[in-house]
Amino acid sequence: MRGIRVRGSGRAEQAPDMATLVLGVEVEAATAGEAQRLANERMRAVLAAITPLGIAASDVTTRRVSLDQTWDHRGDRPTPTGYQAGQHLAIRVRDLALVGPVVDAAVDAGANQVAEVTLGIADPSAARMVARDRAMADARATAEALARAGGVRIGSPLAIVETDTSPGPVPMPRARMAMAMEASMPVAAGEETIEVVVEVTWAIVGIAEP
Repeated sequence: MRGIRVRGSGRAEQAPDMATLVLGVEVEAATAGEAQRLANERMRAVLAAITPLGIAASDVTTRRVSLDQTWDHRGDRPTPTGYQAGQHLAIRVRDLALVGPVVDAAVDAGANQVAEVTLGIADPSAARMVARDRAMADARATAEALARAGGVRIGSPLAIVETDTSPGPVPMPRARMAMAMEASMPVAAGEETIEVVVEVTWAIVGIAEP
């Protein structure tokens, strides 16, 4: 069957409602075992500090564990000085008002690395549905305009292909990250754009009436 193939796009706005923090500890000690022990001890303290703020165990994931030898590069030849152990956690915060308090609690408990703060949407399905409807309406309007120009009529879609072009979690700029570290400072999340692009082939069902 003959058809007209067009692309349509639709957008919808939704405010981020969650954040993911990547926090860590890095410690140095004379031996590898002591460095690991200190890192474990600090990380347990961090977990104990953020749990009362409503952070569930299922929202905490180990991102990275490291152990490196440290060196003194002064002099003719580097000499070993000890070991550095590190642990990083990805912490999902489901209430943006808690971003500052979680960071503060973690730092007070021994975290000395704030590697990343990203904002995201827990459930974008409603906004994606709105964007999808708008994309299909855009595709139909384009197809109808082409059909009128070509002197034909269109019927039902023969094929529909959807592409979700929405961005992933948005990294928080450094200035806003610094603001988030203050418990009294709310996070200005703004809005995230959900965009859907569709490619639709519409059936040509006849000649347009004069």
